[in-house]
Parts: sequence; structure tokens; C-alpha cells
Amino acid sequence: MRAKGHILAVILVGSVAGPARIHAHLEELARLVPADALAAYTVSVPVSSAEPATSNTFEIATVLIDQAFALGFLNSLDDSIRGWLDAIASISTVIEYPHAVVLFGLQVQRDEEESHRVSALQAALVLHTRGNNKSVEKRIQHLLGSYTNQTESTLDERQVGGHGTHRLRDRRLADWVVICWASIGDYFVIALGEESLRNIAKVIDGSAESTWSDSVFREGVGAIAAEEALITLQIRFGEAIKKSPLLGKKLSRMQAALGMADCEEGVWAAGYAGRSLEIRQWLRCGGNGTTALIAAQRFLGQSGDDIVPSGARAFAAIGVEPSVWFERIRAAYLVARSRRNAAESRGYWAQVEQSAGLRFAELFSRLEGPIVVHDFPAHALRLPPAWTIVVPVKGATKDLQRDVDALLTFWQKELEGAAFRLARTPEGFWFMQLGIEGPALTVTDRYLLISFSPHAIRENIEQLRRPSHPGFKYDPNPNQRF
Repeated sequence: MRAKGHILAVILVGSVAGPARIHAHLEELARLVPADALAAYTVSVPVSSAEPATSNTFEIATVLIDQAFALGFLNSLDDSIRGWLDAIASISTVIEYPHAVVLFGLQVQRDEEESHRVSALQAALVLHTRGNNKSVEKRIQHLLGSYTNQTESTLDERQVGGHGTHRLRDRRLADWVVICWASIGDYFVIALGEESLRNIAKVIDGSAESTWSDSVFREGVGAIAAEEALITLQIRFGEAIKKSPLLGKKLSRMQAALGMADCEEGVWAAGYAGRSLEIRQWLRCGGNGTTALIAAQRFLGQSGDDIVPSGARAFAAIGVEPSVWFERIRAAYLVARSRRNAAESRGYWAQVEQSAGLRFAELFSRLEGPIVVHDFPAHALRLPPAWTIVVPVKGATKDLQRDVDALLTFWQKELEGAAFRLARTPEGFWFMQLGIEGPALTVTDRYLLISFSPHAIRENIEQLRRPSHPGFKYDPNPNQRF
């Protein structure tokens, strides 16, 4: 099988099927995360619960993909493509359950080209199923039947932490890859490594401390009022640097490039205030904590009436300056690469700039914040990437239009003969075409518009031309509850 890595991705990410509507506060999920974890990502309530809904954003796609597999329509596809389709179909219900993703350890090795490759990874996914695991087990059986065989795979059962556990090894994967899963009380745990599962079992059983007992984490949660957040992310930079020196050096350089030099720990929280997605940040640097807003309704100012369509169910106004973050992300990407890969990347982008006759720094300097992301119009399958992005233009739009046309004309030529290509509509919208019309963008008299199809672009332009709808009400308190 050519797609070795996809076995791991599909079984870890695509592990469950069958909807569940279970609410959990951050405290409940934080008590599932061992105190010595390097990072943790928790989802307290279904992502689709920003408003009353009967299905999540993946559900229709899940049904279609499952039916196609059942009828044998997808059996002839390349393993990697089948793997990603299975992951999409299975992700559907991961986001229906409150869950935590926990990273315990990550080790890397440096090769002769100074690239870093993962040599060991300890992690776990914990789903709050309330013991209703039939659909979880059904999905795992499907994945085992699709991606394992008796020649290459070994599946056995054993006791880990006093719990009956399934364990899978596969010769096509690295020696350190051992996938374990078990039902533990109200939770279903899928882990990389027996020790990861054992650590989760201890904290569930109450024989080990959780991150909720960590005063630093609690300080961050309190500072950004994250107790009712939908999603939280905790990263313990200091511990990660100590436990993996090779990775730590790279992580330190990336932190500096992103403006987070010398930060020991960070907590990020996201949740809905009405239909606005709010994202807050807390960083502990040099023993002191600082807070910041990343996305908030207030960043819209009075332009909210113009940018966000009344028909949008949800939106996020991200308070970033595009040119600043272009430089930060570019710098972080380059320091994360080996010297050889970084040089190749610089060379390629220099070639693009020369051939297209533009400078990326100048292109991004023609844009300003806030960057607004919303879900109008609704995609037929309601896929999460099917959003619309609206970026205000700074100065004359003809300059940005010239740069965009030059860049995409260059890539249009580069993609000649490829399976997908860049094309233009009669109105001048650029879009990606793979049999059907895909993601599209255009420059209006005020904005750079990016959406999932030319039709979605047209819908948004029509909305931008309409009289402003009633404005939003703002709460100036940065620590308001989600």
C-alpha cells in the first residue's frame, strides 16, 4: 500500500460514527487531560451549536461517502484518496462528541539534510460518549477491514491500566506506532502507545492529577473568561522545549518569528457571542500573563453593516494586519524548515515574483484588517472549508487587481496540463476548476473576496451592493462570557 501514513491518520482522526448531542464544560474536559501533557485541544460542545441545528457541517457529506463505499463506487480509488474520504466521513461525529486531543510527547531525529523527522509520538483522543460506543466500534471495524490485513497487521487484546484494550501494530508503519483503544467509563479513548492510554486511564480514574489542578492553566482560563468556551487550546512551550531539545530549538525560533519569544505557556479560547466567533489569547512570558483578542465583533467597527451579510449564520472578524502576519508566518515557516528546504522555498518564491512581475510584500501591503470570515451563502454540503473571506483593500484597488491577475496568470500557465486548472469567468472571477467550478476570488471596488465557487462570489457581491442591514450591538468588556 502506497499511503502508509494514511492508516494512522484515518484510524486516529476518523474513529467514530453516529451523532450525539452531549454538553460538557471546559472543566469536565480539562479533567481528562493529565497535568504533564505538553498540549491539549478540547471541544466542549458541538461546533454546529452556535445556533440551533439538526446536523453538523460534515453530516451530509458523511452520508454520501458512506453510501458510496457501501455500493462499491469508491473501491477502485487510490488508497490515499480513499483514506481522506474515510477521514471526512468519520470526522463528522468526532465533532458531535465533546472531546479532548492530548499530546504527551514528540521526539524528532535530524537527517543528513538537517530535516527533522518524527521518531516517536505519544498522543490520545478522548471522546465523551457516555458509554454508547456501538457506532464508534462499527466505524473502527470498517477502518480495520479497509486498511489492515493478516500479513502486515497484528491485532490483539490486553489489559492496560486495568482496562480491556485493543492494540494494533502494522509492519508498514514505523516501529513506534502502536494504536490502542478502549472504553473507560463514560469515555472512549484512542491512543498512540500503551503509555498514552495508561496516562488517560489514570486521570479518568482519579489516580493522577489533571491540568485543571494546574494553577497556571487556571490563571489563563480565568484571564480570558474561557470556562464556557467552545474550543480551547493549551500549549506548554517550556515543557516541550525541555523534553525534546532538537524540536525545542526549532520551536523557540518559530515562537520568536510569531512574536511569542520566551513564552512558557499559552491558552487560546474560542466561542460564540451571538453569531460572532470570539477568539482570545493568554500568554505567560517571563512569569507574567498577558491577554489579547484575536477575533472579536468589535474589530468590525461601523463597517459590520457593510461586510457581514444578514443571511450569514456565523462570522469571525480577525483583527490582524495582513502585511504584518504575512511576514511573521513566512518567517516562522522558513525557520521550521531545514536550511536546504528554506533555500529552495526562497528560490521558488523569488522566481514567482520575477516571472509574475510583483512583490508579495507589496501585494499584502495593499490589504488591511479586519479579515472577515463568514458562512454566506451556505454550501450545499455545508463543508467547513466552504466559507467566504472578505479582506478590505487599502488604497487603489486597481493596484491589487493588477498583482492578483499577474500572479494567477503565472500559475495558470504553470498548471497547464494538470488535473485541475485556473480559469476565469466572463466577469473576471478567478477560480479553480476540477470538472466543476471550485474556489474562486475577485477584487471589488473595496474588498478582496474569496469563496468556494464563482456563484458564491456573485451572491456576496450582490449582498455588498444592498443597503446596510441593522447594525450590531457591541459589549466593550473583553472578558465577557462566550
